[in-house]
Order: sequence, then C-alpha cells, then structure tokens
Amino acid sequence: QVVEKACPLVASPVAERIVCEVRAHLARLLATNPSVLPADSAPDLLGLARALSAQARWSEHAYMVSEEEFKWAQRLPGISAMEWSDTADALLPAFPLPGRGVPHDKEVVSSEGRDAVQRFYESHVFPQWDHLTPWSSNLGALAEPVRSTGLAGRSVLVAGCGTGRWACHFAATFPKASVL
Repeated sequence: QVVEKACPLVASPVAERIVCEVRAHLARLLATNPSVLPADSAPDLLGLARALSAQARWSEHAYMVSEEEFKWAQRLPGISAMEWSDTADALLPAFPLPGRGVPHDKEVVSSEGRDAVQRFYESHVFPQWDHLTPWSSNLGALAEPVRSTGLAGRSVLVAGCGTGRWACHFAATFPKASVL
C-alpha cells in the first residue's frame, strides 16, 4: 500500500531511488537465493511484488533498471523454489520488456540508448494510465515550490514531460492553475 500511495510522487528522486533499491533487492533474492526469504513473509512479499509492478506500469517504466537487474529478471520465470514462483511472476512486470531499457551507467547517452528511447516511445504512442487523480488531498505533503507554483492564476509550463502524466497529475491537483 505504501508503494501504491507513493506512485503519484514519481517526481521525487528519493522515492524513485527507494523503489529501485527495493525492486532490485527483491529480484536479486528471488533469482539467486530464494531460500533465505522467510516462508511466513510470502503473502507480504507477494503484495510488495504486485505493488512494484503496478508502480512500474503507472510510471510507464520510467525508473532506471541496471543490466544486472535485467539479468535477475530474466531468471525469475524459471525459479525452482515453488513457494516463491507466484511472487516472481508478480514482480516480472516491474521490468520493461527486453531491449527497451536505457543504459544509465554512462554519462553520455549512446546511440544504443537513444534507439532504446525511440523504440519505447514508438511502442507506447499513447499513454496507458490506469487512473489519473490528484496527488494528495493533503497538499502540505508536497514541497512548497510545487504548492506555490500551483496557486490560482499561475501558469505552468511542463517541458520535456514525456507522455504528459506529470502535467496531468499537476493539473488535477491544482485545477485553478494553467498547465501547458
């Protein structure tokens, strides 16, 4: 539930890093050593895997995935620990399809990276959001610069917004601001 409630806050680098770390650790454990996972945590980890996959879908797989993590993800469908196969299956959609990931461990994006981004946008021409709601009924939870930008009569230009999901959430949260 925490991951699902945090999903609209995609703009938070801290939240993004936490989600990526949790996803990476769960994928690594399931792929390499599922026997260390306590059996009584299976329902909770299944819920976590589902939430991580939902977050990935809602953010349109915008979060970074390392090459090592892709390797762990490729091993998930064949894990031998049957008690963890449902969790592995639930986590698998948290990873974009092979060939769509953009390498992020290089300072300059290579032509391979540009091609990956182009393939992603060509295969996701239209956004596929499950829901678009305001970020929070408690606007105090948002950073002050975000709150003041959304005041009535303000105009907000969202540049480089990808599919426009962030702009739509902002407009839903601050309906009296003009979002371009």
